[in-house]
Amino acid sequence: MERFKKIAAYAIGIFVFCVLVTGIVDESKSLYQLLQDKGGHEEEVTVVGKTVSSDLFGKLKYYAVLEEEALSQLTRKMSTQETSLISKKEFEQLNAGDTIRKNDSYMTDEDKKSQIIEHLIVIVVFSIYPFGFIAYNLEHIPLLKKLEDKAASLFLFSLLGIICLFSERSISYAYAAGNIPAPEK
Repeated sequence: MERFKKIAAYAIGIFVFCVLVTGIVDESKSLYQLLQDKGGHEEEVTVVGKTVSSDLFGKLKYYAVLEEEALSQLTRKMSTQETSLISKKEFEQLNAGDTIRKNDSYMTDEDKKSQIIEHLIVIVVFSIYPFGFIAYNLEHIPLLKKLEDKAASLFLFSLLGIICLFSERSISYAYAAGNIPAPEK
């Protein structure tokens, strides 16, 4: 019975490991696509009207309405072909009949940077258990148990240090490329 409990606990550990690694891979793919997003192409369109929308927390978003039908039925589920997100300054200067350059990307630079940070946080949090699981299992390898000296521990922590160094290096590259905003002082 004791052996069955150990096997069941180890099977659950492997299952959690696989789920978290799958989550890390999925988040990494999303982050890669987000970093590779060039924004789409721009085109000049004529503005029919303008409107302001407030989100749940009171943040105002300013839109230029691009289609006549959309002006009479403004809803939160409008497509990006019907409206275009603009800055407050552009909103104040804009009049019906003006032309604007519309980017077919649905994200502003601020949204993109916040999503990059969110993806990195999720990847780091999801990485804690897999690194611990690998370290725990490396410590229980019979060869490493026999060596029980500092060389085995040094090897293990050097391996984990190299992995962390490469992770930090990729984050610093993203920071240098401007994909991660600088911390406010």
